Amino acid sequence: MALEIEGGGGDQIAWFVNLMRVRMGFPREVFDRVVLPVVVGLRESREAGEVADRVLVRRLAVAARALELRRGLVLPRGMPPELVGGLAHRWTWAVVMAALADAFVMEGDAAGAGGTRWTRLDQVAPAEAMVWLREDPDVTEALRAFLSGNGDGARTLAAIVRRAEADAFGAERVPSTAENAAPDVGEPGAVAGTAAVPAPADRSPESPIAQAFLEWLRDAARHGAIEMNTPKGVICLLEEGTLIADPVAFREFARRVTTGECLQPSGTTATGRDLEKVVRREVMRAGWHVASVNEDGLVNGSLDGGGTVRGLLLRPSIKVLRHGGPVAGAVCTSIATVGG
Repeated sequence: MALEIEGGGGDQIAWFVNLMRVRMGFPREVFDRVVLPVVVGLRESREAGEVADRVLVRRLAVAARALELRRGLVLPRGMPPELVGGLAHRWTWAVVMAALADAFVMEGDAAGAGGTRWTRLDQVAPAEAMVWLREDPDVTEALRAFLSGNGDGARTLAAIVRRAEADAFGAERVPSTAENAAPDVGEPGAVAGTAAVPAPADRSPESPIAQAFLEWLRDAARHGAIEMNTPKGVICLLEEGTLIADPVAFREFARRVTTGECLQPSGTTATGRDLEKVVRREVMRAGWHVASVNEDGLVNGSLDGGGTVRGLLLRPSIKVLRHGGPVAGAVCTSIATVGG
């Protein structure tokens, strides 16, 4: 399915930037130092306007999808497991920069100038990020080869980026011969339709169980019937969206159904812990949440008043409080810093 961009370009850019930060797993301060300046630099260097924003949004969508594909891949290939951890963050950064590559080319640049995109990266990326990148010659050469269109040397990153483009844009983008996707990335059709794009607002899931849970959550939040924005809260309003605490929210819903405070959802006769598991499964299947770097799909949130929460981060299009509310914190992770 082709990516369709609606609404203000600035809002779309901000949404994808937040999604990328969650998927990269970098601490906020590190992301803000080595990734965010690239996006800001690209937007400022391009001509302001809808067309320029559209180009950047499309590349951010590819980057977000590429991060999903990168998860679970051992890069560089053949690296002993005990050495992978120390190299993972540079390769993740390189995947994002490769996905953004088309936004590096400005109008008037020579299409065949191999060094143009690498030069542009050097211009918009923070100096400390480039110094950090060059500490690993392998990933530096792989990214340079991709940005320069250097055939075989670009295959590792090209496999990920071209697959991400296929998922985000459908048949619109045809990869060049030198950039054919490697088989270990998988066939595009295998996960078609899973590109990281905003879901239509309040699209109802097929599961009446998930819908019943969401309706209860909205009603309880609106009437102040659940605890919010605390380490023990059912939901927390973070900068990136509403976080549903797991397992707290599902357990509380199951408890209220059991006590008769809520109606039994149609489609199940389960009660207690069994109902909790069923509801959680159906909500996960509904696809309302943003995928995270964690295998269980959960993200960690840091609250401004102290403490942390863990749960499902809802997409911005899925509203719990229609008019929002006080933001209590932001998504966080425990991944090593750039210097590590």
